[in-house]
Amino acid sequence: MKFIDTIIWVFMALIGMVYAESVGTDTSEVTEQPDIPEIPNYVPHVPQVQDPEQLEYPEPVTLEQLDISTYTQEIFTVDLIETKKYTVEGHTCTVDMIYFEGSCSGEYFNGELIYKDSSTVVKSFKDGSVEDIARIYIKGTDNNNNAARIHIEDVFLGNDENGRGISRPNIIAEIEELVWLETADVIGIAEKTEKGKRVRYLWSGKNDKPYPVVPKVPKIDAEKFTNKFLTIDVSIPGLGFEYLVGPAAGALKLGFTCSTNTTEFKGVGADYFVDTRYNYPGYPQKISARYIIEGVDDEGNPMKIFVENKGTDDYGDNRNVQTVPFIITDNPKWAWVETAPVHGTHSDVALQIFFWTVEGADQQQQQQQQQPELPEPQPTEVPVVPEQPQPTEVPAVPEQPQQPQQSKQVDTSKYTKEVFAVNLIETHKYSVDGNTCYVEMIYLEGSCAGEYFNGELIFKDSSTVVKRFKDGRIESTARYYVNGTDYENNAGHIHFEDNLLGYDENQRPVTVPTIITDIQNLAWLQTADIIGVMEKTDEGRLVHYMWNESNTTKKPFPVARYPDESKNYNKKVLTVDVIPGGLGFDGFQGVEGTGVAKLGFNCFANTTTFQGEGVDYFVDTRYIFSGQPQSLSARYIMEGVDDEGNKMKIYVQNDGLDDNGDNQNVRTEPLIITDNPKWAWIETAPLHGNMTMEGSIQILFWTVDNAFQQPENPENPEDPEVLELPGEVEETPYMVDITEGIEDEDESSSDEESEQPKQPEVPANPEQPQQPQQPKQVDTSKYTKEVFAVNLIETHKYSVDGNTCFVEMIYLEGSCAGEYFNGELIFKDSSTVVKRFKDGRIESTARYYVNGTDYENNAGHIHFEDNLLGYDENQRPVTVPTIITDIQNLAWLQTADIIGVMEKTDEGRLVHYMWNESNTTKKPFPVARYPDESKNYNKKVLTVDVIPGGLGFDGFQGVEGTGVAKLGFNCFANTTTFQGEGVDYFVDTRYIFSGQPQSLSARYIMEGVDDEGNKMKIYVQNDGLDDNGDNQNVRTEPLIITDNPKWAWIETAPLHGNMTMEGSIQILFWTVDEADLN
Repeated sequence: MKFIDTIIWVFMALIGMVYAESVGTDTSEVTEQPDIPEIPNYVPHVPQVQDPEQLEYPEPVTLEQLDISTYTQEIFTVDLIETKKYTVEGHTCTVDMIYFEGSCSGEYFNGELIYKDSSTVVKSFKDGSVEDIARIYIKGTDNNNNAARIHIEDVFLGNDENGRGISRPNIIAEIEELVWLETADVIGIAEKTEKGKRVRYLWSGKNDKPYPVVPKVPKIDAEKFTNKFLTIDVSIPGLGFEYLVGPAAGALKLGFTCSTNTTEFKGVGADYFVDTRYNYPGYPQKISARYIIEGVDDEGNPMKIFVENKGTDDYGDNRNVQTVPFIITDNPKWAWVETAPVHGTHSDVALQIFFWTVEGADQQQQQQQQQPELPEPQPTEVPVVPEQPQPTEVPAVPEQPQQPQQSKQVDTSKYTKEVFAVNLIETHKYSVDGNTCYVEMIYLEGSCAGEYFNGELIFKDSSTVVKRFKDGRIESTARYYVNGTDYENNAGHIHFEDNLLGYDENQRPVTVPTIITDIQNLAWLQTADIIGVMEKTDEGRLVHYMWNESNTTKKPFPVARYPDESKNYNKKVLTVDVIPGGLGFDGFQGVEGTGVAKLGFNCFANTTTFQGEGVDYFVDTRYIFSGQPQSLSARYIMEGVDDEGNKMKIYVQNDGLDDNGDNQNVRTEPLIITDNPKWAWIETAPLHGNMTMEGSIQILFWTVDNAFQQPENPENPEDPEVLELPGEVEETPYMVDITEGIEDEDESSSDEESEQPKQPEVPANPEQPQQPQQPKQVDTSKYTKEVFAVNLIETHKYSVDGNTCFVEMIYLEGSCAGEYFNGELIFKDSSTVVKRFKDGRIESTARYYVNGTDYENNAGHIHFEDNLLGYDENQRPVTVPTIITDIQNLAWLQTADIIGVMEKTDEGRLVHYMWNESNTTKKPFPVARYPDESKNYNKKVLTVDVIPGGLGFDGFQGVEGTGVAKLGFNCFANTTTFQGEGVDYFVDTRYIFSGQPQSLSARYIMEGVDDEGNKMKIYVQNDGLDDNGDNQNVRTEPLIITDNPKWAWIETAPLHGNMTMEGSIQILFWTVDEADLN
C-alpha cells in the first residue's frame, strides 16, 4: 500500500510541478494573447503570484450587484441531462448530488460533457438558503476547430424575476485561444427542460473578472482537534485521472470510490466520485471532493452521510493538505457533526482521509457551534433544477468493466495497426430499475469497415446490456454480429463480444473483444492481441479495433463456466414460456473449432405470482469452443403484473451450459433483476434454471428453501431465518481455539447467563459457506437415521495473518464408527483450512480420509469434503459432505441426502452424519470449476519448487465413475523476492467425477524472508484442473494470503498458475501487468 501511495504522490507532485510552471511569476507567455477580432475589448487579467497569507480576499459577487440586462452576447449554451441523483436528508440541510450528461454548442466552443466529473451538489438549508455549485467538464473544439477542453465551476447566485436560475461561472481553458474566458464577465441563465436544464452563458463585453480567491486553510491545531471520529478509505482510480493544464490556470480530476469500516459507521460510496484540484495564479491549490456514503451505524441503523471536503494544498504535492469538511447525515445520533468544528487530514502511508473534531463536540448536540468553512456565496433562493432525475443514459457500448474493479489507464502504444472500425448506432432501449441494480438493454445497428473486413451489423443480436449495481459495481457486455466480406472478397461473418479494459491516456474507453469468425483468412483474429478504442459520435460510438502485431502469443479462448449445482434447488419460483423464432435463427461454424448460434425468441409468463410478456424480440446466444461444452446466454426483459395487480418488470440473464448442444441437458445460473419490492429477494438468492420441451418450451427457475424469506434486518439475532456468527469470533478472530468462551451444555452457569440465548458453536471443522452470507437455520427434522459418526481430534495448527484474511490450517486425527462403516482417519490428508476475511466473511473446507470396513466387513475407503450449511434449532453446526467411496455397498452414500450435525468434545468435534431416507432424489456430484483464463497473465510473481513424496501417495478409484488421489509433497521457494520452505507435509488432492476434467486442490503454508530480509509467511490454495490427470495441462486459479504488507496486493490480484516438470517440478504463479501497483 505504501508503494502504491508513493506512486500516486509522485504522480500528483509532477502534476503540481507542471502547474507551477504554468502559473509562476514569469507571466510573459500568458499575457501575450492572440488577436481575437470577435472580442475587441479583450484585456487579459492575470495577477502576479503573491503570498497567500498576505492576500486580501474580496467579497463574492451577489445577484443584487449584477445588471443582467448588460449581458447580451451569448458565448455558448450547455444542455444538461440529469442521469441520476443521490439525496441525504440531514438535520440542518438536505443535499442532492446530481450527475449530468450533455453537450455544449455556440459561436466560440462546441463539445460534449465528459461524464466522469459533470455533476452538481444542491444544499437546501433548513433556514431557507440554498447553495448550488455545478462542475461541468467539456471536451470539444473552438471556433477555429482547435481541439480543447474547458472546465466550468458554476456557482448559483439566485433566481431572476422570471424564475430563471442565475449563476456565475469560473471557467478554465486548456488553450490560449480560449483563455480570455477565464476573466470574461459572464453569467449563466438556466431554464428547465424535459430532461434537465439548459444554461445560456452570456457575456457583458468586459474582461475584468478576477480569478476565484483561494483562502489558505490553516494547519490543524493538533492540541485542539484530538477526537478522530471518522476514517474514509479511498480506492483509486474510480473513473480515472485527468488533468487540464491551461496557459494561466489548471484543473486536476482524481477519480475515486470510497468506504468506511469503523465501529461507529460502516458503509460504501454510493457511486464514483472525483477529487477536483484547482490551480489559480497566485493562490495555493484548491481541493474539493464531494461524495455520499451509505451504510449502517454501530446499532445497525441505516444511515447516509454527505461529505464535501474542501481545503488547500500549498504546492499541489500533497505535502501540506489541510481541509475543512462539511458533513451532512440523516442519522440523529450524528446530528452534532453538521455544526461542530471539523478538520481533515490524510494518511502518509495509506489512502485514508481522517476527520477530527474537538473533545466533547459529539456531546453538545444542542449547542450551535459555528463551522469554519471556505467563504463561498450563500444564495437565498432555490435553483432551477428538475424535480425528478431521468434514468441514467449509458453509451451504446458501456464504458465500464465487467468485473467489480476499478478501470486502469491502458498503455495502447503497442497497438498501432487498425484492423477495422465498427460504427454503432443506438436504436432503442429498455430498462429495469431493480432493488440492487439498474439494468439497461440497448439495441444497436451499424457497420464495420477496414482493411481486413467490411460489413453490416445484423440487428437481431447486436445489443448491449449495462448493469449498474447499487453498491457501485458496473457490469456490461456488448454483442454484435456482422455479415460481410474480407480483403479478398470472401463472404462470411464476425461475432464480437466486447468488454471494457480501461482508458487510454486521452480518456478514451479501451475494450477487449472476443472474436469468432467463419472466414479462414481471418482465423488469426480469434487469438490476436486486439483492443478496441472508442470515440463518441453524434449517433453512438465508433470503435477502432487496434492490433498489437509484436505480440505473437495466441490469446486463449474464453472458458465455459459451469453453473453452481452444489445446492438443493427444490423451490420453483418462475416459469417462462418461450416462443421460438423471434427475429429468426442464425449462426455459423467458425474456424479452428469455434462457432456461434443465434436462436431468436419471444417469451411470456403466466403464473400466479407474475403474468407478463417480453418487451421485444430476444436472442439466445450459443458459443462453441473446441474441447468445451456449449455455453449459452439469453438476455431479456418482461413487463407485466404481480399477484396483486401491481405493475412490474423483470430482467433475466440466463447463462449456462448445454453439453451436447441438443437442449437435452440445459442448466443455468440465472441473474434476475426486478423493480418489484416483494421480489427483491430474488436478486441475491441462489438460482438455478433448466429447460423442458414437453409440448412447449419452458424455462424453469428454482431456488433453495427459505431463500425468499430473508429478513429485512439480517443483523437481528432474534430472527430465526438468518443467524449471526458467534460474538466471540468477531471480537477475537485470531484465537487459537475458535470456540473458546462458548460453554458446554454440562458446564454450570449463573441464572443470568442461563437466560441468554445459546450461541452457535464454531468448530475446528469450519462451518461457514464460501459465499459471503450468513448461515441459515436448517430444518433437520427429516434427517432421522444416523449413518455413522466421525470423531475429530486436532493435532497441530499453522496460521498466516494476512492483509485481507487470517488463515488457519489445522491437522486432524480421529475415527469413524457406525452401522454402515467403521475405520480410522489417515493422517496425511485429514485437515481443515479456515479463512477469516477482514470484511467478515469466513470460508472453510475440511477434508478427511478414512480407511476401514463396511457392515459386511468389506475393506475400503471413504473421503469426506465437508462445508457448513447452517445451524439446527439447538444452534449446533450443520454441514453438507461430499462423499467418495470405493465400497460398492456404500455407493448410495455418494448421492444420498446426508448432513453432518456437530457437537463439541474435549478433544475436538464429533460429527453425526444423518440421512434423510425419505428423499430418494440423487444429489448431483460437484461440478469442476474452470479457472479464469480470459486475462493476459504475463507477469510471473512466484515460483514454488515441489518435492514429491511427503507423507506418501494414496488414492482410490471410487464407485460410479468417481475417484480421489492424494499426492503428498513438501515445497520451497528460492526467488529474489521470497525465500522460504513449507512448514509441514502437504497433500495435492485430485477429484474425479464422470464426464468432468480432473480437479485439483493443494493447500500449503511457507515461512521465509523477503528481499529485504523481513520474515514473512505465505498461504497458498491452488485450485484448478488437470484435464487428463497426467500433469500435462495443469492450470489453476490460486488464492495467496501473506503477512507481508509489501505483498498485500497479491491477495486481491487476478492470479493464474501452471506446472513445469523439466528437470524438477515447479509451480509458476502469474498475474497481469501492474497488478502489483493496484
